[in-house]
Amino acid sequence: MVELMFWLDLRPFKNCLISVGSSCTFNYIIGTFELMRKQVLVFVFSTLLIGIFGCRREMNLAAWDTDLLVPAAHGSINFYNYLPEENFVEESSNLIHLVAEDTLISYGLDTLIGIPDYSIDTGFFFPLSIPVQPGQPFFIDTSETTFDLKDVRLTEAIIRNSRIRVDIRNTLDQDVLFQYSIESASIDGDIFRVSERIDGNSSFSKEYDLNGFTLNLRGLKQNKVNTVATTIVAMVHPDLVGTQQLKAGDRFDISNTVTNVIPEYVTGYFGNQVAEFNESEGLDVFDLGDFESADITEFSLDLIVDNGIGADLGLDVRDISSSNSETGDFASLSHEIVGNLQQFTRAIDLGNEQNRVKHQRKVYSFTHENSNLDELLELKPNSILADVAINVNPLGNVSLGNDFAYYGHNLSAYMQLDIPLIVAVKGVSLVDTIDFSFDAQTEDEAIERLNSGFIRAYLSNAYPIDGTLQFSFLDSNQLVLFDLFETPSLVLGAEVDANEEVIPTRSQADVPIDGEKIELLGAMHSIKVTALLSTTGVDAVRLTSGQKIDYRLVIDVNARVN
Repeated sequence: MVELMFWLDLRPFKNCLISVGSSCTFNYIIGTFELMRKQVLVFVFSTLLIGIFGCRREMNLAAWDTDLLVPAAHGSINFYNYLPEENFVEESSNLIHLVAEDTLISYGLDTLIGIPDYSIDTGFFFPLSIPVQPGQPFFIDTSETTFDLKDVRLTEAIIRNSRIRVDIRNTLDQDVLFQYSIESASIDGDIFRVSERIDGNSSFSKEYDLNGFTLNLRGLKQNKVNTVATTIVAMVHPDLVGTQQLKAGDRFDISNTVTNVIPEYVTGYFGNQVAEFNESEGLDVFDLGDFESADITEFSLDLIVDNGIGADLGLDVRDISSSNSETGDFASLSHEIVGNLQQFTRAIDLGNEQNRVKHQRKVYSFTHENSNLDELLELKPNSILADVAINVNPLGNVSLGNDFAYYGHNLSAYMQLDIPLIVAVKGVSLVDTIDFSFDAQTEDEAIERLNSGFIRAYLSNAYPIDGTLQFSFLDSNQLVLFDLFETPSLVLGAEVDANEEVIPTRSQADVPIDGEKIELLGAMHSIKVTALLSTTGVDAVRLTSGQKIDYRLVIDVNARVN
């Protein structure tokens, strides 16, 4: 809600001839107005004119014309409002910095080491009828499962997440005690073991997990890698009494499936493997409004490579490029990092629960002197393409099987960008729309009493950049009723003194309005304000948060009163 202010010249009322006993009432109808980011004084012809023309007919008035001076709207346009909040910072001098951070690569346990799902399907078929005693095992199976991890040779893992499903079909008449243990999995010295009673002539299904268990992946004899040992035992349930006869053709079938294994920690030799990354990342940091071109004079970009994996790594940056999908433009980065294998030493296992890993970091800085990064940024890119390969253990098994990795401690490559907005730009378009509505019962009658006048635009430009400004009056369908200026009004750039203090340039434009445009005023629902700025012929300028273009519209019209 905004406060309405107006000026009204009532001096002609001194000539009113009011008969004895008559009265005059001024009826004001106050409208409710909406704002869009700007404080607005809304055009209030109806409110004023109804007040003037709403006198009851007992009043005997002479006819006259009077002048109305009505503020229509005011507001500001600036770059600051077009920057995403998370993408700008200010210096103490109010200079705006465009900042961004984006992860190009994150290579961790899920990519480096993937323990595959596996299944054990086994059971026992009775070809002949046999007698058994309760508690006497009729089936014992100890087996080893070795994962196919190619060149990777793991010796131990701690499980963060997993899913074990056991499905059993028992055709025996007797209840069976089923015992299932993973000999390789232990927690606090106890191996993973479950016991379940399986009813006679029934099926059984249940899920378990190994979360928090340590897997010894050396096998039963501690001479293998990537190997899990499992034991399954089945017996007639010990609770039964007397000798039990198992019939020929009876079956006890077991399906054991382990899926979704996510390690918290692994150790061993991670092999000599190459991971390829060729991905495009969306980038909206340059979505600051429309502009034709920009010349960035200063920038700071750091590419931080952070190795949290306990293995030697090589980073091969084949290409980093930016593109603008709307224009089809793209540019590739020139820098010493491109095309040259970068070596990274392994992270260090600190053995501390609170601070497990000491990462190894390298920072690559990009400047005007060592790169063409400004060409990539000036495209107004909406995506960044990184074509990168990671070489694990390029020198082989130098750790003698002591590579390690923790969940959440990855090899990451991310960029940190800082652009002080000291730029030369062309064709920057800043647009805002001011919404308002009338609430007057006799609006049409009030509009008809307007004769002619001016819309006066008072402009103040605090940018040291020349530009143009246009006000478009819109109807309820956002269609243009008319533009205030035949061609956008020139707004000269502000002056900058010796202390780099900006002195705003102020100007006024008066546009006459006649009967046709006055009639259109009654259909107005909003005003679109468009500023177009360019530094053509001017060196790069400093853009600060305090700079803006202020505007104020005032309706100065003559009205008929009778």
